[in-house]
Amino acid sequence: HKADGFVDTWYDQSGNSNNAVQPTSGSQPKIVNAGSLLNELDFDGTDDTFAIDFGADLSQASSLFIVHQSDTTTATVNEFFDSAGGANPRTLLDQAGSDYRMFSTGASVGTGVAITTDKSLIFALFNGTSSLFAKNGTATSALNAGTTDINQNSTLGSSATRFYDGSMQEVIIYNSDQSSNRV
Repeated sequence: HKADGFVDTWYDQSGNSNNAVQPTSGSQPKIVNAGSLLNELDFDGTDDTFAIDFGADLSQASSLFIVHQSDTTTATVNEFFDSAGGANPRTLLDQAGSDYRMFSTGASVGTGVAITTDKSLIFALFNGTSSLFAKNGTATSALNAGTTDINQNSTLGSSATRFYDGSMQEVIIYNSDQSSNRV
């Protein structure tokens, strides 16, 4: 009997088979702890990550929705989304200073929205100078997060050698502007 359970595949519910996968057992987020279902994936901040192959680069506009709860407000362990290995084109969502940061090769913008250890619903629209960020329904003014595509090969829960420390309940990625569906 295993008291802890880990996830090797986070299945794409759209039917497009863009599953997030992690074949290495030591790098899989936990879903069961001490025999109890967590109802979320717990990333350890050390090496847990998923790889996603979208089949092709995703041109802007692109929307990311993530329900998460960070275990800490330390910037080096709040890595939500990036291209695999930091390759170009690169779209990144992480923490800079105390705030969420949006990055698309050539442009980086702090959102002015602090990362906390509370459960949060975040929305990031990567759409050049019309980019937006929202946390728990409150949106920023237009931001310039750059104009490059999301890389076909991306990661969830890491950026190069930095990893997310916290839980995620849901991740939704659209290759379109979903700001009208944000609420």
